[in-house]
Amino acid sequence: MKNTSILLIDNHHFILELVSQSLESTGAFSVTCAASIEVAHQEISNNDGFDIVMLEVALPDTVGLQDVKTLVDLNKNGQVIIFSGAVSEIFIQNCLDIGISGFIPKTFTVDALTSALKFLSTGHKFIPMNFFTFHGSQIGKESYGLGDGDFEVLKKLAEGLSNRDIMNIMSLPETTIKMRVRSIFRKLGAKNRTQAVLIAQKSGMI
Repeated sequence: MKNTSILLIDNHHFILELVSQSLESTGAFSVTCAASIEVAHQEISNNDGFDIVMLEVALPDTVGLQDVKTLVDLNKNGQVIIFSGAVSEIFIQNCLDIGISGFIPKTFTVDALTSALKFLSTGHKFIPMNFFTFHGSQIGKESYGLGDGDFEVLKKLAEGLSNRDIMNIMSLPETTIKMRVRSIFRKLGAKNRTQAVLIAQKSGMI
């Protein structure tokens, strides 16, 4: 029986080594690793796609919906899933809308991860039970994985302030503000400031 081919995308070499070794030790998977989106694109082309592409969206370069869609299109004969420790519910929903097959948290045990991947390999989608926990029109910042610092910057963005304005108000280095803005975009699944503010307003967060 053919092993399920997996492409694991993560910039943490410890994770790449640990997860790949754990999965291959089951005898059910063959794992290729990529430390960046660019390397992943090359691996997909060189291997004519994978059964499952596992993407960590918390890479040094912000991964947006378009990046996810590009992977889905490139790996058209296989599946793409999000494999991450902290993603928002709305980001996962948006990813499902553009063609991913599911989400597996990094908090899963090896046994749970193996079972989820075997389920996915049969052509099904996989989302952990109770992942979509919000009710009604309001979604708290915790549901998006926003920390207090991120949330304070988000409120300043909603006021139309520039990075330099926020830096002066919060007495933080501009590099810190830029990092928090990028973090907000990633966690909300937004491409720019306007979209981030609109998502936050629509959720009732601000």
